[in-house]
Amino acid sequence: MSRFGPRTSKGLKTSKTIYIFCEGKTEEVYFSKLNQMTKKANVKVVPKEVKMSGLELVEFAVRAEKSKPSEVYIVFDKDLNTISKIQKAYALAKKNGFKVHFTNICFELWFLLHYERVNNNPITDSQLYKKMNRHINIQDYKNRKAEQKLVHQVAKNFSFAVANNDELLKINSYWGNNPYSDISVLVKEIFL
Repeated sequence: MSRFGPRTSKGLKTSKTIYIFCEGKTEEVYFSKLNQMTKKANVKVVPKEVKMSGLELVEFAVRAEKSKPSEVYIVFDKDLNTISKIQKAYALAKKNGFKVHFTNICFELWFLLHYERVNNNPITDSQLYKKMNRHINIQDYKNRKAEQKLVHQVAKNFSFAVANNDELLKINSYWGNNPYSDISVLVKEIFL
């Protein structure tokens, strides 16, 4: 059995565990905080803090999750991933029964949606960082984005983010376009 699988005691199975495999510390802190706030599911967040492509993240999840007693979600963003690698990541995840959730250009788009609606005009990561500096009233968001206190401040607005993300999906439903996020789908499936 996978080292991530549920334990059994005298033949009794525990409730299904949901695993979220993600690229970095910011995502780990966010989803852990959201789970703590909502107490809706048995969620384990498995971060990979080394720079890897979405495909490498899916491959890691496949190796880690050999048995299927749980639901597996993969969360990654465009960053330096090529279209080809993203397509392969989606295909491998689907083959293994995993759900992929994606942001284009970076995860901070999801954070920005906690504060404002986003139209379909392309946005850069530096623009996102500037907007986050303004919304949470700090000067160095880029270097502080994984701080527990800061992430908690952002996560408190997750219902607003879901509504804003759903609106973005109405005008931009293709993951290859910038901006794109379907993190709201994951949040609704797991935490609401």
